[in-house]
Amino acid sequence: MSSNTLETQPNLMKSEEGAITAEYAIATLGGVAFAGLLVLVMRSDAVKDILFGLIARALGLQ
Repeated sequence: MSSNTLETQPNLMKSEEGAITAEYAIATLGGVAFAGLLVLVMRSDAVKDILFGLIARALGLQ
């Protein structure tokens, strides 16, 4: 039975150094871009009116 671990295959570990960091960076940039898009949408007057109407109805202000 052969062992297939990183200790027996040191080149496998070296070939993927930094790959996880790059994946985290790409995911973080995607999250920031999505958050920026949400901020732009939430600033629009139409969305503000819809949200205010929903909150007002939920609180019984209308």
